[in-house]
Amino acid sequence: MKILVVTQDDPFYLPCFFKSFFDEFLRELGGIEIVGVVIQRPLGQRSKKKLLWRMIEFYGPVVFAVISLRYVLQQIANRLNRLGLMKAAHSIDYFCRRNGVRILPYRNVNHPRFVEFVKNSKIDLIVSVAAAQIFKSDILRAPRLGCINIHNAPLPDYRGMMPSFWQMFHGEKHTVATVHEMVEEIDKGRIIFQAQTEITRGMTLDALIKKTRKVDAWALLKVLRMFKEGRVKYRNLPNKKGSYFSFPSRRDVVEFKKRGYRIV
Repeated sequence: MKILVVTQDDPFYLPCFFKSFFDEFLRELGGIEIVGVVIQRPLGQRSKKKLLWRMIEFYGPVVFAVISLRYVLQQIANRLNRLGLMKAAHSIDYFCRRNGVRILPYRNVNHPRFVEFVKNSKIDLIVSVAAAQIFKSDILRAPRLGCINIHNAPLPDYRGMMPSFWQMFHGEKHTVATVHEMVEEIDKGRIIFQAQTEITRGMTLDALIKKTRKVDAWALLKVLRMFKEGRVKYRNLPNKKGSYFSFPSRRDVVEFKKRGYRIV
């Protein structure tokens, strides 16, 4: 069984996912080949300037300065690792290289060249892990078993962006990792598997996302085992409207803090 992973360039949380995933994958899932990983631009932003302003608005100038320092230190560590001057690093690139998985030179999953690559490589399943792009019909149909996604919310509630933020914002006691099939409508495919993560008292958003990424890795491993053994069962989304949220504005972040929550 051949799979392909599509993710985005997140230096803080997705490396937690890939570390946990690869640590268990090599031990648990013989017979499944990861053909490669596609790393897209963060949050789907083509402009670094727009991404910068979005992050400043979300974190605020002081926390953004701290986050930026963390980012710079991680980039230095990654560069030293690639030069052989440091044994380990904390990035998607590092965990892929350590496990012999190729980073594929694609950005746009809907481009005909990528669709052709998937078909010619006889990919069985594409896995979206926080992919920053909407998958259109051609790529959804290209793998033999389709495409699946991990969304950290009890679908159909909290569809869209930053579901962990919005679940804390609304006082939920748990966030839910939902592995579901991908369809052309965002986060509306049938559910394959769900796992809860408790939102504990005093937990920051930063801590919650790191925790959920490890749960995501465990949930995906479980689902891949189902596909490998031919025992995947789909169930329809609950018959209700649900909810959709976009990326939080600065006003949303201010209200989040007023309600007693912290980002970091």
